[in-house]
Amino acid sequence: MALGQYSLTENLSMAASMSPWNRVSVYPLPTSTDGLLEPLLRTTLHDLAQTYRAEVAIWVRLEGFPHEMRVYLLGQSWQLEEEALAASEDGIQGVALSSYPGWLMDFEDHAQVSELSTGDLLVPMLCPALRGLESDDEVAPQALVPLVLQLRRVPAAIPATPLLTPEQTFAPAIARWSEAEVQDLKESVRNLAICFQQATLQERLGWLRQQSALVGRITHLLNSSLNPDVVLHQILAELGQGYESACCLMLDLRDTAQVSLSAHWENGATSSPPDLSPLTPKLWESLTEQFLQDGASYVILQAEDAEIESALCETLEVPALLLVPVFFKTEFFGVLTLAMEAERPSFRVEELQTLYQVADHAAIALNQIFSVPDVTRQGDRPDPLNEWRDALTHLPNRDALDQELMRLSHATLWPTQADFSVLLADIDYFKLINDNYGNHAGDKVLQALGQRLQKQLRHGTLMYRYDGEEFLILLRRTPLNAAADVAERLRATVQQHPIETSAGLVTVTVSFGVAQRDRTRDSDAYAVVERAEQALLEAKRQGRNRIKVL
Repeated sequence: MALGQYSLTENLSMAASMSPWNRVSVYPLPTSTDGLLEPLLRTTLHDLAQTYRAEVAIWVRLEGFPHEMRVYLLGQSWQLEEEALAASEDGIQGVALSSYPGWLMDFEDHAQVSELSTGDLLVPMLCPALRGLESDDEVAPQALVPLVLQLRRVPAAIPATPLLTPEQTFAPAIARWSEAEVQDLKESVRNLAICFQQATLQERLGWLRQQSALVGRITHLLNSSLNPDVVLHQILAELGQGYESACCLMLDLRDTAQVSLSAHWENGATSSPPDLSPLTPKLWESLTEQFLQDGASYVILQAEDAEIESALCETLEVPALLLVPVFFKTEFFGVLTLAMEAERPSFRVEELQTLYQVADHAAIALNQIFSVPDVTRQGDRPDPLNEWRDALTHLPNRDALDQELMRLSHATLWPTQADFSVLLADIDYFKLINDNYGNHAGDKVLQALGQRLQKQLRHGTLMYRYDGEEFLILLRRTPLNAAADVAERLRATVQQHPIETSAGLVTVTVSFGVAQRDRTRDSDAYAVVERAEQALLEAKRQGRNRIKVL
């Protein structure tokens, strides 16, 4: 992406010439637009810690999430009761905060290099390109201080204080840091601001492309000749995969005493639609009231909420749910429900706007469904779930895979698509199993193997019955070496546990072909699958019961 007349790489090179300390905040960013800020912040933490022999915290307010702040921590003295976002091999904790200390809010208004009463140095990252200001000494509005560095000497001169302690104060007088260090840090933060702003812009551009592609694909579905039930199911699939949801439901709340499930999609799962009968009408009445009387545009339910509101989370076995109202012919129909893996999910304003558009599109599909005469609706209308699922293994079938590959290959989405890997598994000598034990035993092997592989995968991982005795697994955001590790673990598991059939125990081995999306040569997702097929053939040639990476 180009910003003005310079590319991101050119701007980084320009920044690198500004200061002898530029290595602290300038480094080659990855070519992917998926997750630029995360590596930028983590590298900055390590470089600052090494250069100044300090423990470092970076407070960052992400664009589009005005009420949420994240803090990234490197060091042993930080004390924080909040749960880390994810364990990290580089020793960095990333923590999402719904609230933050008062001293930080005051400091954002002050926006000058200062020192806490604990001796920690605070350095704000201002954005001159956004402010139109030339001087560091002018105070910036709070919204234009997206990042604050906090550095602590090692060992700390004062005993460690909990990070969120509100009683701490700051002062512009710097006692524990030299003037040269402060000036170098200010220069480094200027360089960091260049990287930060352009990484933010690139991430935002990639994200907007994905949102646009999502709405475009759903619009295409509405204009297709597919059965309206299938269209509705595919809308839920697009929405669930686009928002990385565990499952997606369309709930009919027109009768709160007898709520029905109009459509259901679950990410890579084979389970039946959830049983909502144990839930009381009070829950549905409460939700309906929030949308119709309180005017809520969306509702987030959490497992930690009050008993009535948390009941739906417990039924679906997820920590949080996002509910968006759906209006059918100007009347309230029900809610579009997304199950989220995060305990405290947060959404950009634009993400919610996209959801509102999808809800409107879903209402169009509902209108088409309910416009069909009752006799037709009750008779020959196919079950959309069965159309996309293999009858024997109950896994998503080849048609479902084609839909996913088409989604991944969409011209707007493909350039910004996060890298993914494909595992293609084939049962070794499956014909001999059928010949020696019978077709019934062969079917049992296919069923048991599908279940065994899926149980070894993370929840939400997409797995399909590909062709005959072959299974395909899509690993999102997984590099090639990690995908190979997954394949080897699955191969060993299958080999070590014979499958029980009516003909007795059958020892089964599996060969794997593994391929990762290659931005330089793969024009679409189908090309990645083709390379996985080539790798699988090579694994067969080399003796079977092995993995081959290509």
